[in-house]
Amino acid sequence: MHLFPRCIYTPIRKQIEVKNELEIFTHFKEANFVDCRINAYPLREEWAIKLLGQEPNILFIDLDQENFKSRGALEYARRQTLKNIRDKFNGAHPSVLYSGDGYNIIQPIDAFVLESESIFSDYARVSEIS
Repeated sequence: MHLFPRCIYTPIRKQIEVKNELEIFTHFKEANFVDCRINAYPLREEWAIKLLGQEPNILFIDLDQENFKSRGALEYARRQTLKNIRDKFNGAHPSVLYSGDGYNIIQPIDAFVLESESIFSDYARVSEIS
């Protein structure tokens, strides 16, 4: 799995391409780790994505309060989601960020290109037609 190059964002540098983890931490430290973001996918040429596909390497889960009947229902969904991640990803502990209106759950993963598996091949053909 290729992790770099990848784009990051800081309020000081705005969007910048980095080639390794040291560069990420250098720029994030410069911004005091405030409002720093990292792209979910590494940079690749469009032809490479079409030829080789793009394996996901970060799982994002967004639990918004507006989608639940109560605060308790949101908290139950958060607990169940974290349990499912621990169970399915060998005890993984994702980052959980409270946004004020819900939760953002972020879990790095080591995955494969979905379209390369026969079970997903029909979906790949539909996206090529669209």
